[in-house]
Amino acid sequence: MREKATLYEGEIIAIAILLALENDRILITEIPCYRLELNAQEFGGCESTATEYDLKRLGGSLH
Repeated sequence: MREKATLYEGEIIAIAILLALENDRILITEIPCYRLELNAQEFGGCESTATEYDLKRLGGSLH
């Protein structure tokens, strides 16, 4: 079972930046809110103000 942690405003962008520094790509999904997925770890939260522009700027994608 995967561990989950709720992300609050600003935290999702900080994590996305850290992932972008360590990986060539980031998978960012909205089901029903933004979710960052890296290997087997998954962090989900609904309190994000990240925009599609922010995600693309970080090298991620919005599905």
